[in-house]
Amino acid sequence: MLSQLQIRQHPYRIRMIRLYTSNSHSFQASITRRTLDKHHQSVYHLLNKQRTKYNSKKSTVYPTLDHLLICIKKLQEGRLDHVQLVKKFHIHDKKRLNNFIEPLIFHSILSLYFISTSTFPNSIIDIQDGHLSSIMEQAGVQGSPSSESLSEVASHFDFEVLPHNERAIANLMASVNLIETIFPNYTLSKDIIPWMKTIASPNVTESCNSLTSLLHIPPCVLTDIVLRTPMNKEEYYLQLQIWIDFQAQIAIAYHNHSKHLKSGLTSLIYYGIEHDSNKLPELLASTFQYYNGSDRQFGYKHTNFLTKSFLNKLIWDISYNNLRNSHNKVPSTEANITKSQEHILKQLSLMFPGEKPLANLELKGYMGIILAIHKLSSEKAQKLMELAEQKFDPISSNLSSSDSIAYHFTKISLSKSPDRLLYHFNTAADSFSHSSLVWLSFIIKLEESGLLNESRSLKVIKQLVSKQEKILITKDIMLRLLKPLNTLAAIEQLIQALEASEIETLTIAHKSSILPKYLRLLYRSISDESPPEFIPRKLLLSTFRTIYSRVEYCRQVYESVEYKTSSLVGIFLSGECNIQPENLYEVYEKELGQNNLLPNEECLVALLNASCTTNSEGECIMWGQMYAPQLAVHEFRKQVMSKSFQDGELNDSTKIYPTDHLWLRYIYVLSKYGYVAELSAIMEWWVSIEFIPRSGTLLELLLALPPEFGERHIRHMESVSSSNARLLGEAGESHRTSINEWPWPSRDKLAEARRDKVT
Repeated sequence: MLSQLQIRQHPYRIRMIRLYTSNSHSFQASITRRTLDKHHQSVYHLLNKQRTKYNSKKSTVYPTLDHLLICIKKLQEGRLDHVQLVKKFHIHDKKRLNNFIEPLIFHSILSLYFISTSTFPNSIIDIQDGHLSSIMEQAGVQGSPSSESLSEVASHFDFEVLPHNERAIANLMASVNLIETIFPNYTLSKDIIPWMKTIASPNVTESCNSLTSLLHIPPCVLTDIVLRTPMNKEEYYLQLQIWIDFQAQIAIAYHNHSKHLKSGLTSLIYYGIEHDSNKLPELLASTFQYYNGSDRQFGYKHTNFLTKSFLNKLIWDISYNNLRNSHNKVPSTEANITKSQEHILKQLSLMFPGEKPLANLELKGYMGIILAIHKLSSEKAQKLMELAEQKFDPISSNLSSSDSIAYHFTKISLSKSPDRLLYHFNTAADSFSHSSLVWLSFIIKLEESGLLNESRSLKVIKQLVSKQEKILITKDIMLRLLKPLNTLAAIEQLIQALEASEIETLTIAHKSSILPKYLRLLYRSISDESPPEFIPRKLLLSTFRTIYSRVEYCRQVYESVEYKTSSLVGIFLSGECNIQPENLYEVYEKELGQNNLLPNEECLVALLNASCTTNSEGECIMWGQMYAPQLAVHEFRKQVMSKSFQDGELNDSTKIYPTDHLWLRYIYVLSKYGYVAELSAIMEWWVSIEFIPRSGTLLELLLALPPEFGERHIRHMESVSSSNARLLGEAGESHRTSINEWPWPSRDKLAEARRDKVT
């Protein structure tokens, strides 16, 4: 079970085992942050695209939690005229709890937003009146909220009853009262208010905190959590457990809404690749097992959900998202991608027995498998591509644009030379020059080939801006183009290119990508006397003060980022470790704690670097009552995985899988301060997490150990055969291969390196 959340299905209950100390958020600020979730952004852009495509003045929205955030976003933008809340509202299946609960929660939260912002659009409030009257009629109930109920809701959400907000308050209380009246088992304080707080919470952790010890959790509330953007692995594990443990309730509630179920599974796969690909096979196996047996449990199959087309799309999505996600990769990632696709192929075989495995693959499925295997075997990938081209004739056939783009994306990814890359990109651009995916594949391949330098990156961004009316410059594209920019002048040119766009909000749209890179480069130039002036003020908070030093400017830029991530905190700590090393641990705890974040590798590197600083008398600095190196080493051991993903407990999996860079900093600190026992334990630690060090990392460890230790390890590896090699005679049978794969130096090379280190 999860260390943070335990879910029991009978009765529904979520019990917090560990609570975070979180910020207090106003209702308005919390619900506003929710509009930044990836799923909401997708729904938002889809509605806008449909409105533009069909030349419609308004998009129709429904009383669902998906569309709740659309209404709020449009209100924030002052574009309420772009949406029309559906006027006629009918509940088709009155026996299903979710069919009543979701629209009532929709109206309660929307009314709360009206109250919190003092915005009262009569056109929507009139339709709300009609919806609530219709629900009352369809449910066959009557009633009115008590003054006690109103006082309780007002105290929880901090509002007053005033003449100008009476209609919104009336709709809020009518929604609450209808839930209590239709479902007498639900109470305002123990059920309804926690549901509302969950929906309004700014992140997954606080949402789950709001559900502590609840007996009743509606499926719409559960899927709302599943569809959020998790900020770290722990939040992703919470979502994963909710999906697995509550599959029956979610499936029944959304039996006729397969699109919602597809969105849930797709989102979990997307964030599984980002946070922990080891969970993907478990997610798919559990989902398929449940839905394959659902006809026996509930008398029907979910044929509208797990279709051949959707499963082929999942095969593609897994490979595509793995390719676009360039960070947080662990050694098992590629194996997990392949294993996940195998689960989907087995599911297709179960659905269509008697057919050969490849017979169930559509073009997008083929492309997904090709992307997954081409780094392992370009020859096999090419053969499979030829087979797919024979079967589907993608150039001549009348394929959907989605399938064609997947094909061109894969062809670009398989390019073996700059000439072939340019040829495949131009071929794709003939028909799909407006496709963000085509451009992304081109940029990724340029990067992989070592061709994406600073000047080329700026050239590409200028081209994209010139085509802004047709091409959506996605976050993935922007992050890739920012990578090779290593000077403040280059960032200035990029911002100037974005500012030249006719789309006024283009720079703002990429604020979350630009500011972290800008901050990193600012700290690198900390010795410069005056702060640069080219960052547009609209990228910074209105509270940005007049400042007189580069250090203060850096800190103000950091503070101007409203919603911080572990990555941004890591950049900040890396910059501050040389400026205020004596305070860094306090800053580390404060920034991670108040932003409800787990540390990433860069946070630990900053701690380790700062811990090596000495005071004016040449002594170790103190962090609280401990020497800084002691606390840094303690934090490293606390935050880094100690077991492999397969063997470890779930709370260990939420920790950092260390890279060679992090190990090198750890080894340096241990060596500098004589932590021989900790140095001696590193090899066994590597075995335990199945880490294979690079030659330089292994050599540094051997040099840091007492001479007799390092030489004994090498003699041991030289003297024993690969069939019985063991680390100190203690490593288990299953670990032999990994130890033999380590790039052990010869005794002569170790001796030479030791002499060089002394001199």
